[in-house]
Amino acid sequence: MKKLAIIFAAALSMSAAMADSVSLEYQSQDVKGSQDNKFYGMRYTKNFSDSFSADVGTQTTIGMNDSKTTNRAEIGVTPSMTFSGVKLSARLATGEKSTLNNKFSYYSIQPGFSVPITSSLALNASYRYRTAYGEGHGDKTRTQSAGFGYKLSKVDTVAVRYDRVRGDVQQNNTALVYSRAF
Repeated sequence: MKKLAIIFAAALSMSAAMADSVSLEYQSQDVKGSQDNKFYGMRYTKNFSDSFSADVGTQTTIGMNDSKTTNRAEIGVTPSMTFSGVKLSARLATGEKSTLNNKFSYYSIQPGFSVPITSSLALNASYRYRTAYGEGHGDKTRTQSAGFGYKLSKVDTVAVRYDRVRGDVQQNNTALVYSRAF
């Protein structure tokens, strides 16, 4: 796990300098049978071509009642292709989740699509499967997401999204994302 943390730290610092864009995300998480959470995320993305990108990011989730904190550090790659204006993608990622008493690695697979509605507005949807490497960590989830992205300018985009998360956690999230291209 320490090797993964060192690799992630190096990737994060290199990504900040080499990134083509940065995204900031806020989520309000309605957790079923437990306290609600607030989520904050940052992701740097490097586009190697029109059909392949890599990203590195961090995520922090904070419990609203007890302020318990969960942190994730994640690195991913996304191949994509466009057919008749519809962009199809499949993000593959791995990362490390840490809480006060636990630390483990996980992976995720997230196919999705983006359909332009106008030159500035797009409908986005995806399905993510995420689980820990190994057993007993309680981190297996399936997330269905749908939302809209709006280009404010050539370099600025805002998006809203709804996530339905099921599995070891049952929650519904609303997200607001701001992205800036360089």
